[in-house]
Amino acid sequence: MINRVVLLGRLARDPELRRTSTGTAVTTLSVAFDSSYSKENNKSNFVRVSVFNKTAEYICNYGKKGSQLVLEGRLQENKYQRQDGTNVSTIEIVADNIQLTGSAKSNTNTTSDSVSLTDSTMDDDASIDDVLGNDVADDDLPF
Repeated sequence: MINRVVLLGRLARDPELRRTSTGTAVTTLSVAFDSSYSKENNKSNFVRVSVFNKTAEYICNYGKKGSQLVLEGRLQENKYQRQDGTNVSTIEIVADNIQLTGSAKSNTNTTSDSVSLTDSTMDDDASIDDVLGNDVADDDLPF
């Protein structure tokens, strides 16, 4: 079976970097995306996205509320039991590749760097400067 997600959306809040007890970088994002193809019936949805290692550090350093991004990852189900005994099941995306595709929404037409980082292709000695792209205007993006 294939478990792959590709999503274009915007950060719903500023990301915050945390560390596990073993020192692994982790952040949990809330990503907003539209669910309709027509502007009349447009509805925003929000999905939880977990990000680890260098990708988490990257998104916390360069992403902010409103930043547009494309992410790739997989769906993961989490199950737990509440204190009242109710069983809960949630679905989240575990991202392994995130690309910032534009700046946060603003009233001015600005350009920003298109930056991408993939945990599986980055070695521990690589810096974020190694993956910076050219300046790209939001209007130049194909989506």
